[in-house]
Amino acid sequence: MKRLDGRKVIITGGGPGIGQATVARLLDEGGTVVACDVSADGLAATASAAERAGTAGRLRTEILDVSSETDVISVVDKAIADLGGLDVLVNAAAVQRCSGAPIPMSTRSPTGTSRSPST
Repeated sequence: MKRLDGRKVIITGGGPGIGQATVARLLDEGGTVVACDVSADGLAATASAAERAGTAGRLRTEILDVSSETDVISVVDKAIADLGGLDVLVNAAAVQRCSGAPIPMSTRSPTGTSRSPST
């Protein structure tokens, strides 16, 4: 028996990168997963990876912008209705708000303040 057998999971930020790796692990552990992300391409990549791993039967994807409370409520309500409840929530989505151009993560300090790439 795997650790998440029978568990119903929703994950925000389930597109590329850490979110995709987290979805893969949740599926590997037996969970049924609703992966949400603002990026349709990212979710398609996550679904393709699950297909290759043989776990796609337990994966659903939903486009979701976590900065919209109305959209979050709608997607969570749909997940609960489709799965008959939820057991686990993973918040892996990030919302970056700044004035002007986005600050590349490589130029951020651990405290979140911007710094020069040369420091």
